Amino acid sequence: MSTLHKRAVRVVDPGVLSTVQDLGRHGSGRLGVSPSGVADWYSGRAANRLVGNPDSATLIETTLTGATFALGHDAWVAVTGAAAPFAVGERVCEQWRAQRGRAGDRVVVGAARRGLRSYVAFDGGVIVPALFDSASTDVTSGFGGRILARGDELSLGATIDETSDVRIDPIAWIPETVLRTVRLASSPAVETLFGSSYVVSDRSSRQALALDGEGSLVGMRADLPSAGVSAGCVQITGDGMPIVLLCEHQTTGGYEVAAVVAYADIPLAAQLRPGERVSFAAVDVDEAGRALAQRRSALDAACRSVDGRRDGSAVLAAGFFEGAES
Repeated sequence: MSTLHKRAVRVVDPGVLSTVQDLGRHGSGRLGVSPSGVADWYSGRAANRLVGNPDSATLIETTLTGATFALGHDAWVAVTGAAAPFAVGERVCEQWRAQRGRAGDRVVVGAARRGLRSYVAFDGGVIVPALFDSASTDVTSGFGGRILARGDELSLGATIDETSDVRIDPIAWIPETVLRTVRLASSPAVETLFGSSYVVSDRSSRQALALDGEGSLVGMRADLPSAGVSAGCVQITGDGMPIVLLCEHQTTGGYEVAAVVAYADIPLAAQLRPGERVSFAAVDVDEAGRALAQRRSALDAACRSVDGRRDGSAVLAAGFFEGAES
């Protein structure tokens, strides 16, 4: 492996919202600090693995409109997440596969055709100061990381000389997303949750997926003493509508928690756009665990094919559960 010092990428157009993210700052909830990190953990981990980075490397999360970058040095780049046009220099490229970029090339991630968030990983990872052991950006509180602006220059870590022709499959998209969910309470109101279809509200953010619909969960309490919450918690607000907490969730909440979305399906929730439909399917804890194991296997199977063929491959199939809130 050779090392190029002061490798960098410049932000030409950050789009509507692009941030640097990693797997999040876990273990700081007692201080009131949200985990943050990538909203879609599957796509984030896949992008890093494709360019030979460890899962925990810092990368870029774009939102809806994509972003454009200029390479200051040769680099491997991979784009995962939302289905969107992707080009490196003059080449139209395939997502979910590592692509070689040359110094001076522009990396263009277009507007999402399906899904909401794209993940852009460069070999060596983006280097920004860590705060509470993480470089993730908490957009809601303006904490840590960086919200990208036009003209920003981002340093990259040491280069990887070569990569293999590996493709990781994205999670399948369906017209109405069904989130596998573990029931935490039993009541007529909770049965309404599992028997209803909801529409994603434009009030949604990295903090939570806000839902609208006719399936109001009347009878659920919205004034409980605050208690700890995690990504996936389905809270019921004062108007009876559910919200699904995502990566920037508050550390405590006073709304009643009716259920918890399986960690395997958090990536699906994170890619939902306003106006799309979503429903909940009841599963037990064992089923939720098996679902997560299947997601892990989907990543590991692709990465095992490159063992011994490129630098860094030994770490690709390890540490999948680091920071997972399962």
